[in-house]
Amino acid sequence: MAGRYPRSGSGSFVSKPGVLAELILWLRQHDFNDRQIAGLLEISPSHLRTILTRWRQRGPNVLRDPVLQEGLDDFSNQFLQAPSEAVRNSLGLRPGEDSVSLDGRAFERLSDLEDDIEQLGQQVWAHMAYGEAVYLLSAIHPRFGYASHIQRVRLLGRLHRLKATSYVHIGRSWSAIRAGLLSLQASRIHYSESGEAGRRAALTQIAATALLVSQAYLLRREPLHAERFLLLHWQASEANGAAVGADALRQRGAARFEQSSFEEAARYYRQAAEAFSRKIDEGEEEGEHKILDLGFRQANVLPPGNWDGTRGALELIAAMPKAAGEEALRFSNNVQWGVAAGFCTNDARIHRDAYELLVKHRHAAEGFGQQATVSGLFELAPKLPLPLRPSFVRFALYANALKDL
Repeated sequence: MAGRYPRSGSGSFVSKPGVLAELILWLRQHDFNDRQIAGLLEISPSHLRTILTRWRQRGPNVLRDPVLQEGLDDFSNQFLQAPSEAVRNSLGLRPGEDSVSLDGRAFERLSDLEDDIEQLGQQVWAHMAYGEAVYLLSAIHPRFGYASHIQRVRLLGRLHRLKATSYVHIGRSWSAIRAGLLSLQASRIHYSESGEAGRRAALTQIAATALLVSQAYLLRREPLHAERFLLLHWQASEANGAAVGADALRQRGAARFEQSSFEEAARYYRQAAEAFSRKIDEGEEEGEHKILDLGFRQANVLPPGNWDGTRGALELIAAMPKAAGEEALRFSNNVQWGVAAGFCTNDARIHRDAYELLVKHRHAAEGFGQQATVSGLFELAPKLPLPLRPSFVRFALYANALKDL
């Protein structure tokens, strides 16, 4: 898998032109002149201006494909209706609904395909770091051929959703959005061509995929786009008679956080903790540490910062398992948000402790591009004036060197 994902340290992510350009603009907005910024970043003023010029010329990598956006803004009247032939073409499907019954051999091939996809789905987290899961999932894609049977369409939606999961957690936001949109469109076809049970399954997948696309937009600092897909999650959940999940509430809080609406963010974070707590009480989930992760990790960086108080950053980090896979990412997230919580206080001693925590667990971000970007930017925090550090770490928490990949 070598060469498919940067395996260098967090500093290499900070040196990406997009990250540097956003950092330079942020520093300018906070009254740093170009000479001061150049000194902080250890580059020349002329190099600084070159970075900005090239970044502006290149622009962001925006997904503008209108076909993949079809129906997203009209859930009841368009999204749940049969998609256009252009959507089927984008998914690599044959035109029109397939009413042919599968013979024994075709059914066996379909069952084998589903088994292989679900087996990989169970292994995704074990191969998440460095993007290895994406390549394992992509290797299955050719087995779909020029499909049209509704069960293959259903599985295609599942495959794209798993790819979106992998992309979003390594920071490749653009790819996560595209994979998520492909999954949503496949699920539209699954819904429109299915009976009651199939429609419920399609709505479940739509709701879950919408959360992945929302998270990908949050990792691009595009909260308004994220809220568009959070609305889709809400609509699909409601149509399916399902309760809105804790992560949807956490993401709504994150969208408010990115817009500096801290009181609203705090309200949604509390609701996320309460929602997950209910699931544990009802036996649907396990892991008390997940309540802390969903409800308090991000709340701890809201003013005035909660470093060592009740359910503060230190308590959360101590509660997080250090296992591989999903828990490794959860631990990395809690280290970074915990470090940020320390820098959000007005205590220089806590700032020193927070930096020591960052250095101690720097390896936790390895293999996850967005976390590595944040870790690298946090190295700059001690070089900034103490009163500016809270604003800086809140800005840095959603920096992402891989967002256009």
